[in-house]
Parts: sequence; structure tokens; C-alpha cells
Amino acid sequence: MNITLFIEYVRGFAWSSTAWSAVLARALAAHGHHVTVACDGLEDPSIFAGVGLRVRRPHRTLRGGDPLGFLAWARDVARECAHDVTISLTPLVPGDLWLPLGHSTLGTLVPSLRSHAPASGVLELLARPWLPLAVLAESKARRVHSHERAPILAQLGTLSGGPNVHALGYASRFPRFDQEQRIALRARARELLGISPDRPVGVLSAVHSGRPGLQTMLGGFAGLRRRGVVNPPLLLVVGRRAHGVHQHGEQMGCADGLRFLGATARVDAVLAAADVAIAPWSASLGPTTGRFIADSLRLGVPVVAHRDAPGAELVRPAHFGTPEVGTLVEQANAHQWQEAMGVFFTRDRHASEQRAARDISEVVSIEGMVRRIEALLKQVNRSS
Repeated sequence: MNITLFIEYVRGFAWSSTAWSAVLARALAAHGHHVTVACDGLEDPSIFAGVGLRVRRPHRTLRGGDPLGFLAWARDVARECAHDVTISLTPLVPGDLWLPLGHSTLGTLVPSLRSHAPASGVLELLARPWLPLAVLAESKARRVHSHERAPILAQLGTLSGGPNVHALGYASRFPRFDQEQRIALRARARELLGISPDRPVGVLSAVHSGRPGLQTMLGGFAGLRRRGVVNPPLLLVVGRRAHGVHQHGEQMGCADGLRFLGATARVDAVLAAADVAIAPWSASLGPTTGRFIADSLRLGVPVVAHRDAPGAELVRPAHFGTPEVGTLVEQANAHQWQEAMGVFFTRDRHASEQRAARDISEVVSIEGMVRRIEALLKQVNRSS
């Protein structure tokens, strides 16, 4: 199948929502599809190895957005490309399969202006002067499609879409590790990090450190460390936005139990070294991909998550019949976090948790995601 994939802007090396475009494009190409990516701005073409590229402005910067110009250019590309279907990953451009990643511009702009001082709002608009035009372009894209054949709307990062929206579920970018590979990776990662084999270890992503829930979880973690004097648990923190984690850790008295690894490219090794993944975010603040929890389960790592954390529905046993993939904290208080994490740090159920998490590993694979997308593309072809 010939597929044209529309993306608005891709940073060279960033696992943001736009980075999913490279993952999906390569996966579709690996399934035998001929994929052409059309985007406005591309710092690192190598992330699209194996797919065709149509780049409007290779050296475009974040400040140099041109939403209306990109919309017009994308429609020209759609007419020129000999494709069977188009997939759009941006709200700025309609597609046969419309899968907007991340927030809409209006959904981002309005809360940002409301939550900051007027001076901060002005600085936001100065840094991204094209934001009002992006709102206009999104509105125009919706109007264009209201006069044409309606697209198939889809959403990544949910098991149940809204009205007339197809849920694509969750996906991890990691390959599947068999048990021997995972044990070897765990031992090697702990050796490199200087962590003893019997040390209780959790892993936390700092990507969403601005969302509520972190401080309460760290209060529970501090309680665990006070209780486990002989071999207190260690929490590995990955991601660039770690300042808030460190600040709350100092306030809760557990900063000495946090180890900050920064924006590592080997998150798989960090997860393999851990006994449990922690997702404390009690609010998603809009569309997310739930990648952290999906990555954890892909590697057989059980999860302790707040019930509203992105991807937390994967932990609910009703979906997969695997009641041991982790635990949801229903009420965000330090005592519940302490009890929930303590079960996994004691390791008495660790092996069964890992087996259960591996049971849904295929569900959160990129291959599984591509198969679900292919099923929707067949619907597009039948309705053409």
C-alpha cells in the first residue's frame, strides 16, 4: 500500500509526540508499505531511514512555524503523490486516517495563557508567534474535511476512543526480550550503575514532573526508606525535566534515595534493572501516549500507578485477564503509595508479576499497533 504520512515538525532526537511519526513510519515500511513522509522542518533525516521524504523547509526552527503555508503545501503534496491513503499525525492537515498526536494548538494555548502571568503569556507568544495562525489552520483543516469524504479518526494512547474515534491502544518502541535476554540486561545494567543484585529498585520518568501526584508518591517512598533501614529502596529517575523531582525529594526527605540518570537513550536497560516502574501522575493534562507504562510492561516490569496516570488502564486486570501486572493507587496519599510500592520492593511476588506483565507484551508492541492501523487503512480503501 502506498501511504503518504503528514507531520508538521520533527525534532532530530526527541521522544516527544512528534517522534512517534518516525517510529510508525519505519514500522509501516517494515510491513511492506511504501511510505512517503511529508513534513515542515526536519533536523535529522536519518530517523526516517527506509522511507521516502518530502521536506518543505529542512532548516525550519520552532519559532519559524507557518501553519497556513504548511496546510496549503500539504494539500499540493497530497495531489502529487501516487498514494492509496494518507495518514495525518497533525491537527493542521486532514488525512484519510487522521491521528493527531499531542495537544491541539487551542488546547495548549488557552490553558498556558490562563495559568501564567500576563508577562509569561506574552513571552510564550513571542517564542511561538505562529500559535494564533495554528489555531486558524486547525479550524480550516476541519472545515476542509467537512466538505469532503469524512476521515477515519483515531487516537493513540487509549483503549476506548470517544464518539466516532477508533482507539489504537498503546505501543512501546522496544523489541521483545526473552527471559534470558532480560536477566542478562538486568545484571549488566545493575553492574554499570553500581547497584547490588538484591537492592530494591524502582524507576520514575521525569518527563511529566510538572503534573500533580509526584510529591505524594515521594512521601510514600520516603516512608519506605525509613522502614527499610538495612537495604533501603533506590529510585532511578530518567528524563531531562528532573528539577521538580529533586526539589520534591528534598522536601520529603528522600533525595538521597534518588539517582538521576538524565535523558538516556537506554531506557530499556534502566527498566530492566528495576523491580517496578512508578507512574504517580494524577492528571494527564490532555492527550498522551502512555508510553512509559507501555515500555515497562513490554519489558516485563510491573507498574505501580495512580489510577489516572497515562496508560494506567493497562494495569487494570479487566482488560487482559492478568491481575498481576501491577497495582493502581486509587486515592493519592503517601500511606497508599508506601503500601503499594512496598509489595514490589519485598520481591515476594516479583516473579509472578514479571510473568504477567510479559503476557501483555505483544499487545503493547509496535507490530501490534501497526496491525491495528492496517485494519483501519483497509476500511479507508473499502470506502474509497
